[in-house]
Amino acid sequence: MAKKKIQTAKPTTGTPVGDRVLVRRFGETEAGTTSEFGIILPDSAKSPAVQGEVIAVGPGKKTATGVIPMTLKVGDVIIFSQYGHDELSIGGKNYLLMKEDTVLLILT
Repeated sequence: MAKKKIQTAKPTTGTPVGDRVLVRRFGETEAGTTSEFGIILPDSAKSPAVQGEVIAVGPGKKTATGVIPMTLKVGDVIIFSQYGHDELSIGGKNYLLMKEDTVLLILT
């Protein structure tokens, strides 16, 4: 008797709701953040500003008159505060979910 092949859904990042963005923080390892010299830094040694890449964006902020579109787009490299976001794991990868107005700078 042949084994039945089980199909599983491919892990995806999903779509943020409202004015939220999904970000992959640069320099992340499973044990913590790694410096450019390969040293793993504890959370207490991190800079107050962190850099990452936008992975997904929501449609924008809802208002009484409609939706204010997002200024961020997928692929943008941003600087944001290490505070004010939620950490989550999707498909075994770590991401940050934050509101667009918590982003400090878009790098060009």
